[in-house]
Amino acid sequence: MQTKTQGMRNVVDIASVRKANVVTSEGVFSGAEILAMDLPPISHIVSDMLTSGVYMLSGSPKVGKSFLALDMAVSISTGCEFLGHRVTQGTVLFFGLEDTIQTISQRLRMLYLHDGETECLLDNIFFETSAPRLEDGFLEHIENFKRLHHNLRVVVIDTMQMVVKVAKDYQLMSEQIGELKRFGDEYGVSFILVHHNRKGKKTGDPFDMMLGSVGTRGAVTGSMVMLKLDSGLVELHIEGKNIQSDKLLLRCDNGSRRWLVCDELFLAMQSIPPAVQIIGEFMSERKAGWQGSARELIAEIPRLKTCVRENTITKVLQNNIKILELRYGINFKCSRNREKRLLAFTLNDTDESD
Repeated sequence: MQTKTQGMRNVVDIASVRKANVVTSEGVFSGAEILAMDLPPISHIVSDMLTSGVYMLSGSPKVGKSFLALDMAVSISTGCEFLGHRVTQGTVLFFGLEDTIQTISQRLRMLYLHDGETECLLDNIFFETSAPRLEDGFLEHIENFKRLHHNLRVVVIDTMQMVVKVAKDYQLMSEQIGELKRFGDEYGVSFILVHHNRKGKKTGDPFDMMLGSVGTRGAVTGSMVMLKLDSGLVELHIEGKNIQSDKLLLRCDNGSRRWLVCDELFLAMQSIPPAVQIIGEFMSERKAGWQGSARELIAEIPRLKTCVRENTITKVLQNNIKILELRYGINFKCSRNREKRLLAFTLNDTDESD
């Protein structure tokens, strides 16, 4: 742990701040002393998501916790963004305690090996498949590793119960997490504990789904909970000290198994309105532009009668301009002449219009 002197940088003359009749012990500071300190800002390893300390990453079995933890670990080791968040590069030690080296190799190849070449250098992340339990010298093991790798920033433990005894005992959980947290705060290291959600129905508070006592949530620096939705997408709920609570909607890339943040366009394309789909297919088959009124468009494509009214088709198209452009390669514009409102469609690779 940092001493009173080590915790201050460029401190204003404390003797002049402290009153003569005030006696404090080592590690005790008055408010005036704290305000007089020029302290560095809290360092984020992953911006608005991860600082030093202890973080829980929890989710149901097979939801993709290990892939998310591995992707975060590699992102930190390479300095690449993680789920759109900036990263401070550092060394990572990853404990795959329920895996073999073959399993880890398979996951790395799936995530980062494409066309025979890796997308990023993986010489700053290290893996172990066994570890002593916390009471048997785990932190001494980490300290020895840090002596060899001074820039150690993150330690991932997959899964938590292989190192920490998971219990409903509030005091026991607080003491165990507290040991890790003191180490993390002292050395600027973040421990990510991969854990399980409770079985059963979801509660109103996603963080209540984490298995274990309430002491776990209270003791950690922050928590991340993965909840699978009926659609197959996953909500990642984030909370913690010194970060803003957040919720990300994630989708799993079928090819690489990497988790990606769903943007508005992706969500919209998941449920393309039937009228937009029909017009997109019509234009793709036509392979030429088209211009006319809403009534003329419905006359041209009789199938539209079953899913959209003449007086609403313009609004539907305007609300889905991006989908028409990116999904079907169609540019849509609406204009008006003296007689009627005109709908105009052109293909991205041509300027034709009828």
